[in-house]
Order: sequence, then structure tokens, then C-alpha cells
Amino acid sequence: NGAGLRVVMDVVYNHTTASGQDPKSVLDRIVPGYYHRLSATGTVETSTCCANTATEHRMMEKLMVDSIVTWARDYKVDGFRFDLMGHHSKANMLAVREALDSLTVKRDGVDGKSIYVYGEGWNFGEVANDARFEQATQLNMAGTGIGTFSDRLRDAVRGGGPFDEDPRIQGFASGLLTDPNGSPANGTPEEQAQRMLLYHDQIKVG
Repeated sequence: NGAGLRVVMDVVYNHTTASGQDPKSVLDRIVPGYYHRLSATGTVETSTCCANTATEHRMMEKLMVDSIVTWARDYKVDGFRFDLMGHHSKANMLAVREALDSLTVKRDGVDGKSIYVYGEGWNFGEVANDARFEQATQLNMAGTGIGTFSDRLRDAVRGGGPFDEDPRIQGFASGLLTDPNGSPANGTPEEQAQRMLLYHDQIKVG
């Protein structure tokens, strides 16, 4: 902040490193089996990579909201980037936004409304397509004032996507059409020109 920069904190509330009887499963020491999302057979869901938390449960949401307020009020964090935000509910994220908006300079030393909130609104896993609740995904968060990453904008700028076999697919900023790298994955000059027009539109919309 002293250098004129805003500090954004990457927060990961969608999973923990451990669950159950693991020595590092601190939430299960509070209420066993409550803070993690369970499958129909009672096992902990792991679609995020690790033990998924159940922020649809009231006290897990409270843990998330209260800790965000603490980071904002006591540590003056300027923004929060939510890892795998689509694994939280839209209601979770609106509760975060409402709690931050209630912070005032006079009472709390910070203008909560100026704190930016955004995240990865991806749609996958056991919660996909609003299976368990209305998710905090790209489409669902439209109009809330909470931002989501745009994979269309990202891929149009850099080229390709994270699951391509050939990592040399070019985009607007990596030389598509204007500085070809020779990879056949980029197609003919005519195909590249058509892709460039599409990417141009995606970047403008983004």
C-alpha cells in the first residue's frame, strides 16, 4: 500500500489439506464430519483436488465470512480472489459481499465497499450445474458486483486452453496470424484470420 499498490489476497475456502482423523484435520476436531462436503456414501468429496469444504453449511459459511472480515478490517486487505469460487454457493459469496459492504471507515477503519471480490467461477465436480445449490459460477454471478475470471478472454489473448495437446496454439498477444510459430495446430493463414476475428470479439466482450 505504501508503494501505491492495492493488496489482493488469494483465499482458498473450497478445500482443506486434510479431513477425518488426519492429524492436520483441524475442522474435524471441532465438529467431526460437519465442515466437509460428503458424497452419498459418506466419503469426503475431493473434486477440487483435496477435501472439499461444505460452505453450504451455516457455520462453514460463517467461518468464511468472519475470516474475510478480519482480513479486511484488521489487516486492511484491499481485495479477495476466491479459488474455485464455483464450489461455493452464490449465497455464500453474497454474504461475503454484504459483510464487507457493512464495514465503514468511521467504525472499522476501512471502506468495505471499496474492497474488490472476484474468483474462479468454474462449473464442475459434485456441485456442477447447481446440483446442490445455486453456485457462484460465471453466469450465476452476473449483476452481483462480484467478478469472475473469463476463460474466453484468457484463451483469446494467449491462445489455446489449459487442456490442449499442443501448447503452441497462438492467440492475439502471442502472434496468431501476425507472427506464426509454425505449429500446424494454428491452421492455415485463412483459418488463423478467422480465429483472430473471433478472438478480437471475445477480447472486446471480456
